Amino acid sequence: MKKTTQQNAVQTKNIEPADITICDSTSQMITKARKDGVELAFDRAANMKPCPIGAKSACCKHCAMGPCRINAKDPYAKVGICGATIDTIQSRNLARMVACGTAAHVSHGRNMLNLFKGVVTGAIKDFEIKDTIKLASLAQTLNIETENRSVQEIALDICDELEKIFVQTEGEFVLTGLVPPKTLETWRKLDIVPGGAMLEVMELLQRTHAGMDQDYENLTAQISRTALVDGWGGSMVATALSDILFGTPTPVSAEVDMGCLKEDHVNIIIHGHEPYLVESMVASVNDPSLIKIAQEYGASGINLVGMCCSGLEMLSRHGVPHAGNFMSTEAVLVTGAVDAFGVDVQCIQQSLVSVGECYGTQIFTTNPSCRIEGAEHIEFDEHNARACTDAIVEKAIAIGQYFVASGVYTVFGITFPIVEDTKFQRLLFENLEAQGVGKWGYTRDPYEMAHMMIAHIDKKRKALGIDKARERTLVDMADRRELAAV
Repeated sequence: MKKTTQQNAVQTKNIEPADITICDSTSQMITKARKDGVELAFDRAANMKPCPIGAKSACCKHCAMGPCRINAKDPYAKVGICGATIDTIQSRNLARMVACGTAAHVSHGRNMLNLFKGVVTGAIKDFEIKDTIKLASLAQTLNIETENRSVQEIALDICDELEKIFVQTEGEFVLTGLVPPKTLETWRKLDIVPGGAMLEVMELLQRTHAGMDQDYENLTAQISRTALVDGWGGSMVATALSDILFGTPTPVSAEVDMGCLKEDHVNIIIHGHEPYLVESMVASVNDPSLIKIAQEYGASGINLVGMCCSGLEMLSRHGVPHAGNFMSTEAVLVTGAVDAFGVDVQCIQQSLVSVGECYGTQIFTTNPSCRIEGAEHIEFDEHNARACTDAIVEKAIAIGQYFVASGVYTVFGITFPIVEDTKFQRLLFENLEAQGVGKWGYTRDPYEMAHMMIAHIDKKRKALGIDKARERTLVDMADRRELAAV
């Protein structure tokens, strides 16, 4: 293990690994890292005392008159210098979080649209359309004619329609055809059907400016519009185009957890969000010439492993093993078995570089929107995709409001920045459900979280009259053929 200055920084409170993770592999690596004197996110969380005011979202630093802070124990006793109430402050803080999150997901969707457009026009050669059935289905949703037309003609029209998701300035967003009719009716009643993503993010941000929107209910409606264009707009575009370009996933069998790392292989981990990096990497690690180089250096082969969202992309489409989630990305480096760790955008901890230095793992960034100090940058160019991923392989040898607005009961754990018993808190946790959408929930206990969700499901099933147990019927092969023919 390489010695670094980070190893003198760990003086963690006496918290047992089993109390902070249910993952045995991560727990083992936390113990090992502490013995090695290496600090992980779990240690920083234990040693970091959160700001009690910020933790309740009871502070505002949106203008030069502040920062202003409100007493969460008596939230209506005073207001900010500009007169902003606790409900205005909290709703503005949530709004900025939603705007930032939406911008990230919408950017991902736009990247996928640009890739798709490049493939359709022939400018990008390394990828191709693999699922024409999904292409035709999306065209139908967008009211695009498909009969007697080529795949390229249909795809070009899809590009033009999906572009509106991002730049549309008037009317409802173009994917309303995917929304269940009753849900869409509720959105229209509440006036929260979004338009273009860029417009909604810009509108939400400018409403949080000092002197702008100071009605928490009105601001919450714009929060919902923005979150909806995240999930039903940018994220939906990214999902649909990923399926069209790389194939719609089907059930697969694959390994999970850190045990998928192989002692006698070159182990490469890919982590982030962009599926085109993943697809190119899959091609690179299976390149016979690169495998031969790995074997010449004494390895049995190249082992590609995924983590977090990129990992799920690889698992669902290729059966590539998945080593863990966001909170395991540092811990997996502690194994000392990872030769290269490539990232693109979102859900990436800056500390990967310092932890990687301790265990001899090189961290590579690939996207100009997400560079990390100390990491080696090999930019991914979709017009020459293999140049980036082949380089990583060669060097190795040596990512609630969208759900809530969609009608989902969304339960958060660990923390939720809000002051209890305020009007804004009651709006999010109670009154939104009465409007016909979803609501928020919060508990630190994972078991209580599960019970809360189950109780909510039972309540909704009872309201629909489907809470009665039904007799289970065994279906034989003849019945299955009959169902398939319908």
